[in-house]
Amino acid sequence: MKTTDEWKQEHDRLMGMFDEARAQLMQYPGVVSVEIGIKESGGDLVDVLAWRVYVTKKLPEDQLAPEAIIPDEILGVKTDVIKMDRPVTTFDANKYRPLKGGIQIDNEMPSGSGTLGCFAQVDGTQEVVVLTNAHVVQVGSPTDPVDMGQPEYTECCCCACDEIGQSSAADRKLDGSLDAAIVHLKSGVGITNVIRALNADGTDGVVQGSATAAVSADTVVKVGRTSDRTEGTIVSITHATAAGTDGTPARTDQILIRPKAGFPKFQDFGDSGSVLVDKDNKVIGLMWGAYLTPGDALFGHGIANRITAVLTGLSITIPAGSLNTTGPALRVTEPVILKREQPEASELIGLLQTRLARTGQGRALLDLIDLHRTEIIRLIQHNRAVTVTWHRKQGPAFLAALGRSAKHPTYRIPDEIEGITRAHLVMSMATALEEHGSERLREAVRRTSVPLLNLLTRYNSVHEIVDALDEQILPELTAISNPAD
Repeated sequence: MKTTDEWKQEHDRLMGMFDEARAQLMQYPGVVSVEIGIKESGGDLVDVLAWRVYVTKKLPEDQLAPEAIIPDEILGVKTDVIKMDRPVTTFDANKYRPLKGGIQIDNEMPSGSGTLGCFAQVDGTQEVVVLTNAHVVQVGSPTDPVDMGQPEYTECCCCACDEIGQSSAADRKLDGSLDAAIVHLKSGVGITNVIRALNADGTDGVVQGSATAAVSADTVVKVGRTSDRTEGTIVSITHATAAGTDGTPARTDQILIRPKAGFPKFQDFGDSGSVLVDKDNKVIGLMWGAYLTPGDALFGHGIANRITAVLTGLSITIPAGSLNTTGPALRVTEPVILKREQPEASELIGLLQTRLARTGQGRALLDLIDLHRTEIIRLIQHNRAVTVTWHRKQGPAFLAALGRSAKHPTYRIPDEIEGITRAHLVMSMATALEEHGSERLREAVRRTSVPLLNLLTRYNSVHEIVDALDEQILPELTAISNPAD
């Protein structure tokens, strides 16, 4: 196996021919981009660099005209033809104080959360800031300041809960090269310069500054809010992406990371903003997207900005070792609406988690709750139409009844409260969420409102509902949770 220096020497040699090779290969029909990267054969990486040639559609040679067949070699270097996919930007909900890398952060709007990658210092002032993606913090008008929270930003009346800082237009770079941003920390928010569970033994890893990414067989790691710690191999640092269907611009000179065996995906929804780290705990990239089309050759591959470009674009430096932050302890004020409603929901899930996890339907229900709980809570708190529906249709009262039923098996959930039936609440909330939620939430509501309505109206206690799931009375629930949709 090649050493890191041998990989670098080979990569530098191919870089000297890259422009000429790309010009030749781009003349073939269907070729959309060319990069230098590790060759793949039969789904495995080969110990050699190649021209990785991306095409709109990969066809057998007997279906191509002779002039459309890409040669096995160009300029004495092997080619590797790969079907192009479109990347999607990707969005541990625990609260951490002091803050650390690899944890969830959230903006003030009712959609989108991502990952706190690591900490950096602003060149000149040495101010300590959070590093993440621009698409994680940029919501609404791209020029407006945005408040950020951890694990999520919530507010009620005149107070905010778990606010950690703010990002403004000048703090973001979102273009054909970068998807990067910094967040200025609120006074008193403590940090520690580690990334959660970065080390192979599950312990936090100290960040040791930054380094230049390179193609090699060495293992690289990222820790994200959704898929936690994953391992991969950098197969290219000259990767060019197509424009995403969500408005993400096409980008050049990106890092492409192939997941290692045992990791189906290197990156998933919610992992955006995590940092790519080498074997020396040096940051080499900023994760922003992934290829998540099942069956495609690139499925599970992650995409990152080169950290060298991020540092230059944002005028920041990633320090090595410990960082000292000063200031009074941050006083966190819990908003009234969370005090009244969130404990029942959290307690209910906690009581049922072990039992639900025993069956496919139960796990699907838990996945569904975990995937959409944060957005639903934010809609109830921030969207007037959803808030009014939730309260007028006795949502808090029915939630409390579910909690009591979970703790006391003999307790019967009321058929109606203040003249509102369970069915009325479910269908009214389904309508409100489908109208005001994100596309992913709307799709989940469309697929699950009927089976959930059947569960909540057919049975009179939480334990009866769980029994129904155990007995697979509602098999349609096994298909309701798919976070990659």
